[in-house]
Amino acid sequence: MARPKLAASGPVPSERDEAFLSAQRKTVQKVFAQIDGSNLPSSYPPSSAEMAEYERAVDRAIDSVASDGSLDNVDRARLMSVVTFELVGLGPVELYIDDPTVDRIYVNSHDRIFIRRAGQTVPASFAFSSAEMLELAARRIEKAGQQHDDVASAVRLSDGTHIDVVFPPVAVDGPSIVIRKPSAETRDLEGLVDAGVLSKEMATFVHQAVQAKRNILVTGPAGAGKAEFLSAIANTIPDGTRILCVEENSPLNLGQSSVLHLESAGAGALDHANRLSPDRLVVCDLTPDTALQWVLCSAYTALGSMASITGFGDRDALSRLESMTAAHASMHSIRGIRQQVSRAVQVVVVLSAWPGQSPRVTQ
Repeated sequence: MARPKLAASGPVPSERDEAFLSAQRKTVQKVFAQIDGSNLPSSYPPSSAEMAEYERAVDRAIDSVASDGSLDNVDRARLMSVVTFELVGLGPVELYIDDPTVDRIYVNSHDRIFIRRAGQTVPASFAFSSAEMLELAARRIEKAGQQHDDVASAVRLSDGTHIDVVFPPVAVDGPSIVIRKPSAETRDLEGLVDAGVLSKEMATFVHQAVQAKRNILVTGPAGAGKAEFLSAIANTIPDGTRILCVEENSPLNLGQSSVLHLESAGAGALDHANRLSPDRLVVCDLTPDTALQWVLCSAYTALGSMASITGFGDRDALSRLESMTAAHASMHSIRGIRQQVSRAVQVVVVLSAWPGQSPRVTQ
C-alpha cells in the first residue's frame, strides 16, 4: 500500500508551535465552511485526484485565514501539508512517517503525539486540530486494515511501515495509534564497529560464529537496535546459502541472492518456512507463536540460524525463550524444553540502550 507525498518544506521543528496549531485549526474550520465534511475521503491512502481536490480547498482556506495577517510567521507549505492530510490522510502523522530520523510514532490523543528518535521518545511538535480529525484518521486505518476486529486494526504500507490502531472502549481516551517504521539506514558489521556498537574483536568473534554455523540469539530492550544488528550479522552468511527470513514488519535488509522473505506473524509463517527447506532461518522478534518452531528448526535442520528476542541479559533472554517455547509445547517437560533451547542457541548477543546514545553490545 503506497502513500502520496506533498512537497517538503524543510526539517520538522522539534518544539510545539502554538501559532501554527492555531492557524491549523482556523484553516480546517474555513475548509469545512466551504465543503460538506460528511463527504471527506474514508479510504487510505487517498487517490491523486482526491489530493488535488482538497489541496485546492485548503489553498483557498489559507488565503482566507491569511487575509488578517495571522499567518505572517507560519510556514504556509507545511500548513498546506498538515491540513490536507487531516482531510484525506493521517494528518500530522504523515510528516513523521516521511521523517527518516523517526522510527516510532505514538498517538495517545489528538493533541498528545510522541515520536522516537535515536532511541529517545519525545513529544511531537505537531498535533491533530481536534479529536474528530484523529477519529477520522483512525477510521481510515481501520478501513484499510489487513487485520482487524471490533477494537483494533493493522495496516502495512509498501515501504514496510506498520500501523496499528486501537479503538474505544479498549482505548479509553479515544483512538490510539502506533506506527513502526523499518530502519532507514542499513549498516553492516563494519559500520556497527565504526559507530561504536561493538568492538572490532567482538565483530570478529560474531563473524566467525556465523561462518561456523553457530545459532545466534540477539537480545535487548525495545529500541536497542536488535533488528539492525540481526541484519548486519545475517548479511555475513555466505552467498549461495538458502536463507529464509520471517519478519512481521519487514525490517531485515539482506543482500544475498538466495534470501527469501516471509512477512507474516504467528506460527503459520514458520510452518511455511520449514516446508521451504531453509539452510538457515532468520526470525526477527520471536513470539510465543514462533519460538517453538524456531527452536526445533535451529536445533535439528537449519544450523547457523538466528533470531532476536526482547530481553535484559543472556539469562533473561534464554528464560523468555524457554517460556515462549513451553507455551506451545505442553507435551514436553520443562527439562526437555531446556534441553531443546540449549541445542538451539550457542551464542547470545546482548544489546543495551541509553537515552540519547547509540545501542551497545554489552555481553
